Amino acid sequence: MEETKINFFKRVKKAIFNFDEYNIFANEKTSKAFWYIFNCILISVLLISLVTTYKIYQVSKSLADVFINEVVDFKIENGKLELEDDVKFEYKDDLNSIQILVDTNKENIEDKNYSNIIAFLNDKVYVYTQGEDMQLFYTNIFNEDFQKSDIDAILTDSNIKKVNAILFIILFISSFIIYTISILFDVLILSLVGLVLNLFIKTNLKYKNIFNISIYSITLSIILLIVYTIINTLTYFEIPYFNLAYYAISYVYIITVIFMNKSDEIKNTQELFVKEKINENVGNKLDELENEKQKEKKEKKEREENKKEGKPAENNG
Repeated sequence: MEETKINFFKRVKKAIFNFDEYNIFANEKTSKAFWYIFNCILISVLLISLVTTYKIYQVSKSLADVFINEVVDFKIENGKLELEDDVKFEYKDDLNSIQILVDTNKENIEDKNYSNIIAFLNDKVYVYTQGEDMQLFYTNIFNEDFQKSDIDAILTDSNIKKVNAILFIILFISSFIIYTISILFDVLILSLVGLVLNLFIKTNLKYKNIFNISIYSITLSIILLIVYTIINTLTYFEIPYFNLAYYAISYVYIITVIFMNKSDEIKNTQELFVKEKINENVGNKLDELENEKQKEKKEKKEREENKKEGKPAENNG
């Protein structure tokens, strides 16, 4: 069977808006379905990584400006932070959920009210971001006495861009691996749900067909995930129970497609039954006409034979 050639973006459109096209997707080679889902993942990860890196660059540039222009002078001697007149410094950015703290009197950060915290404490620098924290003791990162001006010299725009470029590569590779595993696992679960449903309603779909359908059924969920992740990254806007909606949409698609397939099978069976009945009736009618024709031929032949022998013709009336 020759497979229909459909480019990637047309496949995306058909997977979202045209349930009838799923019959084509279901009967294609599974390698084509894998090619499709890997392209979806690749584009998703690329967009999310670019936006995330851009957001990190904006935040880090803002933090660098604050650190250079607003943070009080300090120095680190013998692994300890020293501030002039022991005056602490604190900066809070509620919009981006950022806190910068320089305080010689603090040993630890107990109240993590911000998503991103950078704190220069008595004997260490403390970094907290997205639920993960890291503590770097001054004695481990500075081999000699260090001043704020030394850090200022490092926080140039070019250095920040270089760090973000490296971060983008790391983020892209790690995200691609994570998204691939996660989405393929979702597809597997989705296909098993489809298989169970298929056993109940008894269609002619094989597991290979259901697996292909599962891959295309997750299309809209992936697009919504991209949009939501980008909006959340840029604005920190959150949608409660988004994950539930992500899975629900996929299940709605695969259930709809399988039931439509069953409906088409029933329709085709009914049409086949009607055609068979029509063919049977036509066949019976043709047989009757043929029998009548043969009967007429036989009677005509008998009349001719009787005529030759001089016998009176039989009255068939």
